[in-house]
Amino acid sequence: MMWHQTLAIIVVLCHISNIFVNSSSYPCLYPQPDKDFSNSAYEGKWFEIGKIQTAGGAFFERNCVCTELNIDITNDTTGDGIADNDCRYKEVTGPWTNVTGRLYGEGLNQPGRWLEEINGNTVNYTVIAIGKDFAVEYDCGVSAGVTNYCVHVMSKSRTMDEGQFDELIQMAEDMGLNPESIPVKKTLQEGC
Repeated sequence: MMWHQTLAIIVVLCHISNIFVNSSSYPCLYPQPDKDFSNSAYEGKWFEIGKIQTAGGAFFERNCVCTELNIDITNDTTGDGIADNDCRYKEVTGPWTNVTGRLYGEGLNQPGRWLEEINGNTVNYTVIAIGKDFAVEYDCGVSAGVTNYCVHVMSKSRTMDEGQFDELIQMAEDMGLNPESIPVKKTLQEGC
């Protein structure tokens, strides 16, 4: 019986060491928010069209389709707000899942950059591009020496012109926001 416990401990330790060996050692970057950013332009409902995301960053979204983000600026003076992330579990008819982040610490001299706290974990959160019907958000955090980052391309509708999507992804790549060269993953929005 004792060897089963020893084997279980060895398996767990190997798994943990594998996480650290295969995890990013890149530091988080601090890109400038879009110069045309305004809280009023970012507020409201967005649909995720695609993303670049490390494994840790993808934990909540690993089984998501129909991903939506609802931004509510709750304090116009400080820029603090709520980022409500909703998605369907695995299929367009799956149950809704949710994780809500608290946006705080927006620099009034640099709107579009916050800290986002979700379940006690904090990441840097920056809107690096925004237009009338699109936004690109980059977030990054380090936990236990492991860097996790995400680039989310969003639209005010469930679709986006493929050329515009590719251009926004390339902009993020050119800014060095994907140091691990993680492939882009499109988000299923059709049929949602």
